[in-house]
Amino acid sequence: MAKLENKAKENPKLEQNVLSDGRISLYLEYYLGREETPVLDDNGNPVLYEKGKMVGKPKVHIKHNRRKENLQLYLIAKPRTPIERQQNKETLELATKIRAEREQQFKESMLGYRLKKDRNVNFLDYYQAYIDSYTKKDLRMIKIALNRFKDFLKEQYPLYEFSIKPELITKDMMEHFVEYLQSRSVGEGAKSIYQRFKKVVRYAIDHEVMLKDPCKGVVCKVDDQVLRKDVLSMDEIQALIQCHYENENP
Repeated sequence: MAKLENKAKENPKLEQNVLSDGRISLYLEYYLGREETPVLDDNGNPVLYEKGKMVGKPKVHIKHNRRKENLQLYLIAKPRTPIERQQNKETLELATKIRAEREQQFKESMLGYRLKKDRNVNFLDYYQAYIDSYTKKDLRMIKIALNRFKDFLKEQYPLYEFSIKPELITKDMMEHFVEYLQSRSVGEGAKSIYQRFKKVVRYAIDHEVMLKDPCKGVVCKVDDQVLRKDVLSMDEIQALIQCHYENENP
């Protein structure tokens, strides 16, 4: 039987099986975790270990879950010619490449499953927890953005007024949210609020609470005809300081 090199943490592992016709069949074996079932006596009570390191603790029956995938690739069990040895080498290289690709796919599928569980949170609560630990100067705007989003949900998505899962926040919803912000604020106010909201969304993505960015491609534009905030020059500030009037507050 050909010798396969498997690293301990590889999942799936490349395995082999000798067929009746003398060929070696290659397959992948996935480890899907284990299940623990309590061992009970005839009365339905847990059976305890009576000795060893686990003494006094409940016994459990452990079942390891695995799945096999036949690659439909075969090695020659006893290659006799250079051509057969080369054929075995190429087949094994192909199987190894497939194993690596399957491992990446498997990791992504398991990550998606884990994220699906982790995303089972109320985004409004998550946003509030973000605020509770926020220490930067724009805290006030971060709070306003949450309140505007709550008002928006109450008005246009009443089903999610008090609770909304991260995956339910879509690009379409964000487009409506921007329109809502622009209907309530003038100048750069709507844009500033939306920027703070996107900041929390990016944080949620970085911490794997959200898979996709619903704000991607959704822009909050400012009407150029609306007066924007401006900063005084030093000359203007000095002129303002030198301006006095009767009964002014020193």
